[in-house]
Amino acid sequence: MMTTGMLTVGEKVKQLRKSLKLSQIELASGICHQSLISHIEKGRTIPTVYVLNQIAIKLGVDMTYFLNVLSTENEYYISAFKSLVQLEVRNRNYENLKKLLESEQNNPLFNSTELQLFIKWHMGICIYYLDSDPVISIKVLKDSLDESLNNKSVTMTHVEMLNSLGIIYAEINDIQSAITIFKEALNTIKKLPVLLDKSIQLKVYYNYAKVLTRNNQLRESLRICEKGINLAIKIRSLVCLGELYYQIGYNYSFMNKKANAYDFYKIAKGIFIAERNDLMVKCIREKLKEFEKSNR
Repeated sequence: MMTTGMLTVGEKVKQLRKSLKLSQIELASGICHQSLISHIEKGRTIPTVYVLNQIAIKLGVDMTYFLNVLSTENEYYISAFKSLVQLEVRNRNYENLKKLLESEQNNPLFNSTELQLFIKWHMGICIYYLDSDPVISIKVLKDSLDESLNNKSVTMTHVEMLNSLGIIYAEINDIQSAITIFKEALNTIKKLPVLLDKSIQLKVYYNYAKVLTRNNQLRESLRICEKGINLAIKIRSLVCLGELYYQIGYNYSFMNKKANAYDFYKIAKGIFIAERNDLMVKCIREKLKEFEKSNR
């Protein structure tokens, strides 16, 4: 049971739920089964960060309300914090992300080099998207990388930071710097004793392939896409798989190989349908219609 000598997370959920005069069924609606709410409130189960975040939203409190309760449960607390940070990034909630990071900057639990690096990485992302300041954002990311590499060997966080840095360079149209950074990311992966999450490698492959296309290095982009697809198939991952097939089709369209482009767009569309990525499905359908019109 997760306690701080005061209320448990489950007790806090129950307290808030009752103050709002919600039943367990009403709280669970759209989030999970009522039985899970019951187990959480009785301290019989640890909710995932996603479920806890959805409960917090429905109860009208910030997620940190529950994270503070978990502060003595160091391992779970850190894991929950990192998962919530990643959730905010996926949802592009950069204002919430900044508040979350600032609330933990001086927390003794985050004194380790690796966790400080994690926080600085995401602060760099916030600076770029909230302040629209790529110069400062790049400086924060590069300085943090240089400082941490002086203290210890490379980690997966370094790879993820390099990927973010490459994306920023690409977005400000500094294509040569982006290419250099993505190459460095792939070389850093080779230095890791074990890559626990190979999905980051797939993301680097995709982002690298995109900037190669923009630099008119179409054949090299195709080669990187194929490496990414082979890895995705090997580890049975859908991460960036649709995007990699799409990028191949995009490259072939520039090479005026319309039949090849059409085939790869169709494969990408099937993957995006399975992922329920409606935006990409719509985009590809329009491209396929253009090909079909031109071949009539």
